[in-house]
Parts: sequence; structure tokens; C-alpha cells
Amino acid sequence: MNIDLETGELDLNDIRYIAPAVDVPKSKMVEAGTLLICTASGSKKHLGKAALIDQPMNFAFGGFMGLLVPSATLLPKYLHWIMRSDAYWEFIDQLSSGTNINNLKFSQLSAFPIPLPPLEEQQRIVAVLDEAFEGLTRARAHAEANLQDARELFDSAIGHIFSRASDWPCPKIAEIGRVFDGPHATPKTVDKGPLFLGISSLVDGRIELAKTRHVTEEDFARWTKRVTPRGGDVVFSYETRLGQVGLIPDGMKCCLGRRMGLIRLNREVIDPEYFVLCYLSPDFQKFLREKTIKGATVDRLSIKDFPDFGFPTPALEVQEVIVDQVRTLRVQLDFLVERAETKLQSLDALRQSLLQKAFAGELT
Repeated sequence: MNIDLETGELDLNDIRYIAPAVDVPKSKMVEAGTLLICTASGSKKHLGKAALIDQPMNFAFGGFMGLLVPSATLLPKYLHWIMRSDAYWEFIDQLSSGTNINNLKFSQLSAFPIPLPPLEEQQRIVAVLDEAFEGLTRARAHAEANLQDARELFDSAIGHIFSRASDWPCPKIAEIGRVFDGPHATPKTVDKGPLFLGISSLVDGRIELAKTRHVTEEDFARWTKRVTPRGGDVVFSYETRLGQVGLIPDGMKCCLGRRMGLIRLNREVIDPEYFVLCYLSPDFQKFLREKTIKGATVDRLSIKDFPDFGFPTPALEVQEVIVDQVRTLRVQLDFLVERAETKLQSLDALRQSLLQKAFAGELT
């Protein structure tokens, strides 16, 4: 983890120290002008990532790592730029495709073709890429800051909307709905069938279809014996990613996963969309954190306590106003997020375009 996957730079925030009594061979020490490369990883996406050692360092490299020593005809930084290109990552992906052991052998890596212009041209390419990527890094940081500002502004607005919650009636959840526990096991997933909602399916109060899976009709029948989710039901997590919540849309045929509960609300008293918004409000999230039970491996909420939780419940007319206000804010947020993410995607595409041109001899 000492190589940043996104930037290809050394990350020394988390390092280990070797006892003085251990004799580390010189061959296991990094050298200036070499590249440290990940040769084995539990995650394929980390396989082949590399960082440039651009100065003398009194560091050894550990297991699952290797060292690339460029020849005199190859600038280390030029090689580092090549190893950040799409062509390189496509090559690595092909090597690891279909294998369960994520190992990269130097005999395999040696087959990767490297465009090798004269050293003077390599230096020119490095200088152009250094300058261009410095500007792209600034532009990316600006776009990421705008994205963060938009989300913080939305959260601030939500907090302001619910700042009056202490003045509203606060009945127990058992008085405005009924709480159900989900199944305590996970079914086998298949390519087609009813949807299976896991905790990762809940994102910002929504059900993310891209993060759902499918189960067979037989498993669906077993997993819905306790309760069959229907449109307007609220689902929530009570373990692992605590505080996540979502609203089941009309017509969705689905079952719940482990560590998830369901609340069927009395719509004559409370609007399910309002419930989800209030559930995500800073004050209620703080309340949930205070109720969290710290475990040895995971933190959790006791689903048996949920019916007794008080929930701010103003008149339905007030709830409707709040829902309309947040919908308007959500549209504005989605617009800003989409614009910022489009900018980030454009910057990533431009980065790869520059690298492709550089190593095709088209960089002027």
C-alpha cells in the first residue's frame, strides 16, 4: 500500500521498520533511478502499479514487491510515465485475466513493448508531460473541491431544514409503523431473477440498481417468509455501514440481505420519503451513532430497539413541504455533481490522450 494506485507516487504514511539485528541484502534495498513495482496482490487492480524512486532512500522493499532497474538508454521517469498509460494497464489486465493467483512475473512483464526514442527525446517528452500533468492535477483538485463543496452545501441545507425537529412531536417508530428484521443468511445470487438488496445497495437514501444482485424464485420465496418488501417500505442497515437507508420504489420485486431491516409506515401519519430524509439528517444520524453497540469486529444497532426510537413527525403538510424543498435541492446537487464528474472524466481522458500521443511520437 505504499504505492498510490491513482497517482503512481510513493505513499509513506504507513511504513514498517526492520529490527537493527536483521541483515538486509543490498539487492533488497531501493535505489535512486529505479521503479518499485507491485508483483502480487489480493486485488488485481493493484497488480503492476509502480512508483519512481527519484532520490536516495534508506528503504528496503518487502514481499509481493519488485524493483525495475532501467538500462542506460531508458530514463526512469520516462518509463514511469509509460507505466501509467492505458496501454500498460491493458497489458497487465490481459496477464491477470482469468487467473485466481494475482502474481506478476518479470518474465511476463519483459514482453511489454516500450517505445524507445533517443534520450534527448525522452527528456523532452518527460518535461512536456510533467508540465501538462501539473496543470491537469490542479484542474482535477479544483473539480474535486467543487464536488465536495456541492455535497457539503447540500448537507448544510438538510441540517437547516431539520433544525426545527426538536419542536415537532416525536412518537416512537412503533407508533408510526412496524419494524421487521431481514433474513439472517445470504442467498446464492444468480444472473436473473428477483432483486436482492444488500447494504451496498443503499446510497444517499436511494436504491442503487447497479449495486443490486438477483436470486432465484425459490430463494426469493424463502427470504420473504418474514416480510415481502413493497413500494413505500423503508429499508435500513443495522450493522457494518450503519445509518444507510433507502426507499423501495413501487413495483420492485426484491428481498433483503443480512444486517438489514424494514419499516412499513402508516402513510396516514408519515410520508415514507420524509422518513428517509429525516433519517439521513445530521441530528438523527448522530442519535443512531449514540445508540451504536461497539463490537469486537463490527459495530451494530440492535434492531429490537428500533420500535422504541423516537422519530420527529410534524404534520403531513409540513412533511410535504420538506420533501418538496429537498427534491429541489437534490436536483441542484445532482446537476453540480454531474458537471463535476463530467469534468473529472474529461481530465482523465485528456491524461490518457497525452500519454498515448507521447509514446506514439505525436507529442509536440
